[in-house]
Amino acid sequence: MIKELLLLLYFIILVYAFANTKCGGKRYKCGDENQDKVCVNVSEYRGKVHELSPCADDKTCLWQDAAYQKPIYCTDKPAKDKILPGEACSGDSDCLSNSCIGGICLGLKLNQQCTGHQYCDVGYYCDTYCKEQVQFEQSCSNDYQCTNNCVCNLGKCAYYYSLENNIKADNPKSCYYGYINPTNGTCQNGPHSLTKSKPCETDTDCILLDSNEKLYGYSECQCGFNAGGFSYCSLAEGDPEYLKILELFQWLLQVNQYCHTILRYGPCSSLYLDEYIDYQKAVKFYELQSQIMFNDECIQQIYTDDYWGINSNRLFILLIILLLLQ
Repeated sequence: MIKELLLLLYFIILVYAFANTKCGGKRYKCGDENQDKVCVNVSEYRGKVHELSPCADDKTCLWQDAAYQKPIYCTDKPAKDKILPGEACSGDSDCLSNSCIGGICLGLKLNQQCTGHQYCDVGYYCDTYCKEQVQFEQSCSNDYQCTNNCVCNLGKCAYYYSLENNIKADNPKSCYYGYINPTNGTCQNGPHSLTKSKPCETDTDCILLDSNEKLYGYSECQCGFNAGGFSYCSLAEGDPEYLKILELFQWLLQVNQYCHTILRYGPCSSLYLDEYIDYQKAVKFYELQSQIMFNDECIQQIYTDDYWGINSNRLFILLIILLLLQ
């Protein structure tokens, strides 16, 4: 009995030792099966206890506005976005252009007047009129103007992740390691975490080191979605999780030239499904690592489905693609 009490006391001390003040001490716990359509109920007047009940598959939970005596109810999911040019369709109404020919959405052609990149066909971008995407080392003002294997860097199209360290850049996606030194504006190895995946209280707990293992600065101590109310340090550009994104994107580059300029990162029917999903999962893990640590199942479904839902949607996405291609 004494041992159990000591363990409980230790846990309480640990929770308060890593209580990030900006997170308000929020705790998240799974509630009963959803009977009254409430997905988030703040059951404590200081807003610290959030009881969660996942919605049905055809509903969604807009949890951001949850507050004491202001429960959030399950609502209908928003209508799906219209399909962009170059992607599979089954009818005109599926397409942003309202034109589905031969099972493919068609966009505006060269020199036709446009109001956004999304209206031009594959291989084009919008600058009042649809124009051919810009080749390597030609002038540009944004990434979408460049061919799908390039980004806009210092006003010219440069190959993704191609520039070596110490070369001037203003677009990190042009640098080999995906990072620009903010002091001198050159490509460099990104800082890496000393205290990765550990609870934190303030940003100063989140130590970053440079490539020489010297103090570089601090990452953000981010609020987590977990029963203990722990916060965790965000990842940095020199961490393996970030470099994994760059590695996986190289596979997308092999085939994304057939995608719409906006869909160069996917989803795009020209990309291999497994490679696209692996890339998306790596991106979301890097972005949401602090939030997904020690998620209960209900938290996964409501707060962090952007990450946990990727694998569960794999078969669904495959079935949709197969149906559209029939």
